[in-house]
Amino acid sequence: MDNALNYKNICKKIIQHVEAGKFLLLEKLTSDVLGICIDHSWVRYAKVTIDKPHALRFADSVSLTLSYEADNDTVRGEF
Repeated sequence: MDNALNYKNICKKIIQHVEAGKFLLLEKLTSDVLGICIDHSWVRYAKVTIDKPHALRFADSVSLTLSYEADNDTVRGEF
């Protein structure tokens, strides 16, 4: 159990990081959160989507999704 992936700890790290930081770019925040998610060596795949409501006039939201695949060691993004 000591080496198990603990989702509660990951969530706490994300909350602490977001509350402590000031992010000018959605890309930076999304990348940081993905980095926290894949920090454990057991994570083989992770996908993070962050929305910023009302970021643009006449738009409900702007969002960015980044995903990581350990098998390919790749990060992919989509707006």
